[in-house]
Amino acid sequence: MLVSLDKYIELRVRDDKIFLGFVHYGLNSKRFTVPSGVEVLGDGCMSGLDFQVVRLAHTVIDVRSNCFANCNKLKTIEIYKQQRKFIPLLKQSNRAEIVIIE
Repeated sequence: MLVSLDKYIELRVRDDKIFLGFVHYGLNSKRFTVPSGVEVLGDGCMSGLDFQVVRLAHTVIDVRSNCFANCNKLKTIEIYKQQRKFIPLLKQSNRAEIVIIE
């Protein structure tokens, strides 16, 4: 099932989990917070976008490959302590700093 939060963000429901399926070009913000309730960052879901800071929702329990690949302007990915295991996947093909938030 596909759900659009607005014209830029698509959520998918698979295997009883909410996936961030894709964030579309045109979302003109330097900062993006993954919506609360999203459980999975899908493959390449934000690849190539121009965000400078991305904050994961505390509800994210799985991260797939290349979520932030080719995000050349991405400087910081903010995650919660329990999401530290995803650091290698979050850093695939980008130079962002990972910041642990409380």
